[in-house]
Amino acid sequence: MPKFSDEMSPLERTLYRSSPRTHEYESLTGKIRRGERKKALEQIQTLWHGCTPEEAVMIYDAFKQYAVGSDGTLVEIDVESVPAEIAEWEKTNTNPFRKHLIFFGRIGTTMGTLSYQKDGGGYRFNSAYVSKKQIDQVWKFVPNP
Repeated sequence: MPKFSDEMSPLERTLYRSSPRTHEYESLTGKIRRGERKKALEQIQTLWHGCTPEEAVMIYDAFKQYAVGSDGTLVEIDVESVPAEIAEWEKTNTNPFRKHLIFFGRIGTTMGTLSYQKDGGGYRFNSAYVSKKQIDQVWKFVPNP
């Protein structure tokens, strides 16, 4: 029977060692956004105890996708396909910093963020729970490769 640690990627195993505090993440994010790679790598090695320089680069690259973001396109999808899109994302997403697939929705003339929680009450439009019948259009954000 495989152990939990055997199922994790090298990045996940490295991240699992410790968890920085919120202000430490904010400090790291600032360094990455300002292009202070050397300082960010040093901070990563401090935050994730026992992290090698190679592991620090791996964490930096994954965290940069979260901190800086990437170009992408909005692709219109059917509201019915949102749960399947989330399930597919959870299977194929290998970056633990990018935990959520981003959706946008339209109800009438109002645009906003859209999320779906199978066990959490269904669809949320901005901060309100809504019925899928209320949602007129849905787009998912697809990052460019």
